[in-house]
Amino acid sequence: MKRKILCLIASLSLFCVALYLSGCQKQEQRKVNLVVTVEFDDTQGFFNAEQKSVLERAFITDENGLKNFILKNSNRKKTVDSTFVETVKLSGSVAMFMPKYEYSFIAGEYQEVNPDGYDNRLFSDTGEVDLNGKPSVERFFKEQELLSAIVEKLNAKKLGFLETDEIENLTVVFSKLNVGLNQTDIFWPHQAKAYYGDREGLSSVYYLGGNETALKDVKLGDKSINSYIFIPYAFIFNGEKLLTTTLCHEYMHALGAPDLYRNGAKEFVGEFDIMGGTETDVPNLSLSYVRYKLGWISELSHVQPISKSGEYVLYPTENYGGTLAYKITLPEFAQKGESFYIEYRKLGEGSRANTQTEGVIVYRVNEDNGYLNSKGETGSSWRGNAYFEEVSVFTFWRELLNGGIEEREQITSMGTCYATIFDKAGYTSYGSAVEGEKVNAITYSDGTNSKITVEYLGSTTNGGIKVKIGLPEIKFATKINEGIVAKNGNRHVLTFDSDHYGKTAYVLYSEKRILNPKAEKLAKPKVNGNNVIKLRTEFLQTTLPKFDGFEKFVYVFYGDENGFTTVKEYKIAGIKNLNATAVIVIAIGVGVVLPTGTLYIIKRISKRRNKNEKQ
Repeated sequence: MKRKILCLIASLSLFCVALYLSGCQKQEQRKVNLVVTVEFDDTQGFFNAEQKSVLERAFITDENGLKNFILKNSNRKKTVDSTFVETVKLSGSVAMFMPKYEYSFIAGEYQEVNPDGYDNRLFSDTGEVDLNGKPSVERFFKEQELLSAIVEKLNAKKLGFLETDEIENLTVVFSKLNVGLNQTDIFWPHQAKAYYGDREGLSSVYYLGGNETALKDVKLGDKSINSYIFIPYAFIFNGEKLLTTTLCHEYMHALGAPDLYRNGAKEFVGEFDIMGGTETDVPNLSLSYVRYKLGWISELSHVQPISKSGEYVLYPTENYGGTLAYKITLPEFAQKGESFYIEYRKLGEGSRANTQTEGVIVYRVNEDNGYLNSKGETGSSWRGNAYFEEVSVFTFWRELLNGGIEEREQITSMGTCYATIFDKAGYTSYGSAVEGEKVNAITYSDGTNSKITVEYLGSTTNGGIKVKIGLPEIKFATKINEGIVAKNGNRHVLTFDSDHYGKTAYVLYSEKRILNPKAEKLAKPKVNGNNVIKLRTEFLQTTLPKFDGFEKFVYVFYGDENGFTTVKEYKIAGIKNLNATAVIVIAIGVGVVLPTGTLYIIKRISKRRNKNEKQ
């Protein structure tokens, strides 16, 4: 009898655990963009039904609003779930969060213009006022104080999130500000993350001085704020029309995209990517390279490699399918780290130019440059063009009045776009096959001519265009060896063996080790629940899925009409995966009630296990 009771208890325990795990799997995690409007004592009464209707259009319903833009830009792989809450009213004047000083170039000094504001001066490391120094940390703490005050009000509202909900982003829309704004002001549109580190971690960016302000852990209930956006209402609606470009630009930051412009420097990308600027009324889609890095389009499916001259068809970036870009990686990539992309853009309403902007563009990419800081040191943050050129669109050179010619600094000037190749005299082709040529040549960043040429041939009957692409002869002066290298930003890059150039590379990224792997078996679409990636070796290398800290195994082999090569195995060291079933059986076998922490571990690992079920 006692044995039967124990068996019954064990069975009931197993059923309860199974039911719990089943419920965890059915309840999908919702990533929320929480939108809150904020008023101060001197700006209250601004948000009424009319303004709230405008915001609903900007975030949810408008064709060019945030939700529809991200859906289009992500190739339908990402949506934004915006949830609105009642207006938060903060006591005090907006002046408390505005700068205290303005710099007078006539007087050659800072002058106080707002006694209630924060110190916005620049300082040297020794505490002297210095226009080339670091900003006072007071501005940083004032922004954190504002964020904390807003979140405190939100917590009092008891928003009622589900346990599985995640705050992907908090968007704060401020009421009308009757003041001018500068790019360094707290209220200038920007995306950031709540800072939970120590004070000393700020010293590399800010001048701390004697500031003793304490840092607070800002949370919505028990949920961390991964990202937040500050944006005034005037940047969304100017009184006449809806403006969603700035909002979409900032949300792209929340999803991981960097700026592709640099203040005071040449225009690298311009209107061909929403991260290149926000001057257009309608947000433009990102370059294929950026969308690939964010995981929204894939190499081979949307980005094709080219290894020989010929005529090729391209479809506009705005399409969901077909070839959206061609990527050219020549043998010089091994030394220069630079490749070239060719894609077809239809900017339409989103263009700053009043004339022709539709056509083919060519741009150069150096992915590693996007991870360099201002000192040229490699870091983990993706910074885009902030300090060094990662992406740069080629433009037609301009003729000078003295008969000379020079490279353009701007992509669009006086209402004309100078980057597109299309059916207009003087703009039908770009690039030169002449050794040493630089004018209108597709060059590496050091000025060396790649000898790539692109010619516009016309449109196709199914919405695409045809181009003629010329390439130099592909020769590998030195052999490139296969290997995996760890990069910053949790990246691992796989380089293909140049001896197999022109073949298809098969790559399997697995959490389980495969004993005695055979190419014929691994060439299937799925192995151990993992997708087998097929790539052309003309890419020369590929970036593996983002590393999550758990141990990984990578299997690589090549194939063509003659068969497969042998399989090579690589191990990326990390945390070893545990067996959730063993944990459950042991717990039930001894009649233990699992604490919350243990259940959380089982939940995480059980999902991981389900992804890796054997065929």
